[in-house]
Amino acid sequence: MDNGRLRFRRDYERLASKFQKIPLEVRNSFRNQLGVEGGSPSKMLMTQLQTKYPELTLRQFAEKLKEIGRNDIVQLLVTRLAQDPHRPSNVE
Repeated sequence: MDNGRLRFRRDYERLASKFQKIPLEVRNSFRNQLGVEGGSPSKMLMTQLQTKYPELTLRQFAEKLKEIGRNDIVQLLVTRLAQDPHRPSNVE
């Protein structure tokens, strides 16, 4: 999601805006990571999601990805999970 695809906002910004517990100031700070060597706004977003939404299921996350039009990522997740014999049963 750090690929710089611009519509109105970058994908990580659009995804972050779907989660109300992530304040605007924090969402705005993600962009600063683009100028940091090894920085990743998407990784910062994932950290925020783990902290603020510890009960977030993969299904719920996939729904948010669909809402921003990232069905390609949803398909990758579905394919990867289908191939993983050790996946926990609660990821759906």
